Amino acid sequence: MKNDYEILGVSAGANLKEIKLAYHQKLREFRCHSHPEEFMAVRQAYESLRRGERNKKGDFFNPGPMRGKIQEELVESLGERVRSKVALSIEELIELTF
Repeated sequence: MKNDYEILGVSAGANLKEIKLAYHQKLREFRCHSHPEEFMAVRQAYESLRRGERNKKGDFFNPGPMRGKIQEELVESLGERVRSKVALSIEELIELTF
């Protein structure tokens, strides 16, 4: 699988100006209607390099996907507590609403 630099055809030490130039050249080479997969790969590679490694790893405003294990017992107990608090009859709901 190619990395972002290889997709754009630039060296790993390329600056942003070189990356942008290569990006525009690749967009002319791979038009969106005739080469949709290549077009999307070029766009994603450019966005990734433009944002830099900071956003790939995640930062305060863009944390990325969370990884963790859900405790099923806790979810079930919370669900029971919510259902017990929300259990209303239609008459009670009408009284509370109006």
